[in-house]
Amino acid sequence: LAVTSYLSAQHLLGPNKSGSQDRQDSKIKYREAMKALQDDLLPVRAHGIGMLKEMVLSRDPLVASGSGLDNVLDLFVRLVQDEDSFIYLNAVKGLSALTDVHGNEIIAKLGQIYSDESQKLENRLRVGEALLQTVQRCGDALGKY
Repeated sequence: LAVTSYLSAQHLLGPNKSGSQDRQDSKIKYREAMKALQDDLLPVRAHGIGMLKEMVLSRDPLVASGSGLDNVLDLFVRLVQDEDSFIYLNAVKGLSALTDVHGNEIIAKLGQIYSDESQKLENRLRVGEALLQTVQRCGDALGKY
């Protein structure tokens, strides 16, 4: 996870180029979240997950599409596999937030992970929990997806 978060931050952020202040703020927040995910303390790692979730829900352009979205999805899927319930439950909430914002695209990817029998049953159930939260929130609107 530490390697993935480091590489994700390096790839997504790249060299510091001049840009809008909002873009710079997004890069700083993303960098802080990646640093928090590498920490040994569980509450700090959970805070990093929460920061990423906030970026997703606010539709931050840094994580809203392309490789940024794929990196965040990959991180949440890896965090769902964590043994500590405090971490994986926060990761489930992050996956659920991704489905709220990106609908069909993320639901399809989570459905593939859930139906992949080569995955551990425990991981599939955790991804299923994120899908369940989405289904419960969608209610009658689920037909759209």
